[in-house]
Amino acid sequence: MDSACIEYLHVTRGIPMAIIEEAHQRKMLATLPANPWDALRVLRSVIGEKDMKDCGLWKEGSKVPAICFRPLVFFSDGASSAEFRLCHAPEGDEPKAIRYGKSAWWIWSAGTSRAAIVEGWIDLLSMVALGYKGSIYALPGCNPIVTGK
Repeated sequence: MDSACIEYLHVTRGIPMAIIEEAHQRKMLATLPANPWDALRVLRSVIGEKDMKDCGLWKEGSKVPAICFRPLVFFSDGASSAEFRLCHAPEGDEPKAIRYGKSAWWIWSAGTSRAAIVEGWIDLLSMVALGYKGSIYALPGCNPIVTGK
């Protein structure tokens, strides 16, 4: 995991290291190198330029894929989608995240009948950090709600 991404989650966003590590172990969180050129080298070696272009990760005519500038990677339940996110506050109208895949929701399952629905990944990790004992669903674009006792 990239140190700049860890610093953003832990120091800037206040997510405890144990939760970051657990999200990584659950295969919900990964990182690319925060340096876009290092990220490009990794993506080229792991996926390849042709495959990135074929699947839409690298737009034809672009010098580098936009995901190289968004090194935080959150995988949905079942890994059917991924969100690539900045590890700093967006500047101007810069999009903070780019989503790819079939769905754009995530679950931190706790095996209880209690549930919370939050807007995004950072909110999900924050609920875990606050000690919420139910399952947490992150649904981009929703308003937060909590159910159960």
